[in-house]
Amino acid sequence: MSELKHIGIIGATSPIGKSIIELFVNNFFLTITYRSKDIIPHNYLKHPKIKWVYIDLMSPMPIKKNYFQNCHAIIWVAHVMQSQTREEEIKFNLLAIKSLLSILPYTSINKIVYISSGGSIYGNPFHVPITENHPLNPLSSYGKSKKAVEEILLDYHNQTNISVAILRPGNIYGPESITGRSKGVIASYIISTQSHKPFTIIGNKDVIRDFLYIDDLAQAVKFAIFSKKKKIIWNVGTETGHSVYYIINFLSDILNKKPSHIYYQKSQYSEILINILSNKRIMNESNWTVTTPLNTGLQKLVSIMIKDKKDKYHAT
Repeated sequence: MSELKHIGIIGATSPIGKSIIELFVNNFFLTITYRSKDIIPHNYLKHPKIKWVYIDLMSPMPIKKNYFQNCHAIIWVAHVMQSQTREEEIKFNLLAIKSLLSILPYTSINKIVYISSGGSIYGNPFHVPITENHPLNPLSSYGKSKKAVEEILLDYHNQTNISVAILRPGNIYGPESITGRSKGVIASYIISTQSHKPFTIIGNKDVIRDFLYIDDLAQAVKFAIFSKKKKIIWNVGTETGHSVYYIINFLSDILNKKPSHIYYQKSQYSEILINILSNKRIMNESNWTVTTPLNTGLQKLVSIMIKDKKDKYHAT
């Protein structure tokens, strides 16, 4: 894609989206969607290479023809979160992606990179590490939504010349823990520990997950954008699993403190007991590699958090 100059990002005010912006903003023009100006990073609000476009993905046909007219590629990060019913979550996500596909003939877009979910789309695996050819048996409405959107995109790819790259990351974590916007176990535990508040583990503390540092996902997006392959399906993971129990003990050691109390709450949904993603395909088809193993990433988060607290203290 040597002609690539302008990229659209849908869902860029999320922690993942912000990491992707940082990777691309110096070399490309970006058209970025938002739903609330309050969560747009101030340093990007009036950036000369960024055009901000308001959309509400839960509205009928939220994406208009002129929004991405000059873009050559779209990175879809957004997910329409749980509505009143699980069926509605799937419906709204399908309507949103179909809205994008409907305007593609009026644009210069020739590639879509879609952030799916390797952590939820496979369900309970028959084998680990899980390869991309593993059957898709999601248990949650989130995973079912991701599967449905993947199917729509692959069907569209088969009918057109539009390239499609589907990325299936593991459990993503990163500096969003400082803001408190993340719902992940790592961010929540750090916040509870630092504020000496109770922490609740929902579900089985011994479930195994493949934790992926957010910058490694952003790098995978970069490799997908520049790949010459017309169709990509990549797991993005470390091929290593850790339990929630391991995470909270490791964080307690490096923080040298614990929450005021740890509670255990049974999950109301069926749980995936183990999720470890094979990363052989992405490493064979690109130069991507894991740059931040879990222990390194957790130590990095704690360092960022301590620095942030010191900066706020000196600013007062």
